[in-house]
Amino acid sequence: MQHLSNIELDQEFAIVVKTERKITHEVLIFIQEINRRSLHLSLGYDSLRSYLIQRHRYSEGAAGRRISAMQILTSVPEIKEKIIE
Repeated sequence: MQHLSNIELDQEFAIVVKTERKITHEVLIFIQEINRRSLHLSLGYDSLRSYLIQRHRYSEGAAGRRISAMQILTSVPEIKEKIIE
């Protein structure tokens, strides 16, 4: 990255941030569907949190934040656009 000018670095970072937001939204949609299907239970996990921590190696904090975000997304669907922006 050291070869990038300041303007190029800023522009590249803007692209990466936009990609991160899109991927974050996709992760939340997956978690939402896994929760809807109770997939975590059928795979032997006692909770969605346990599934995210044990199966996908999220930290406890990261799992909790994703579950909270998924719950908000479920109850307030119009927030989707805010996540992607």
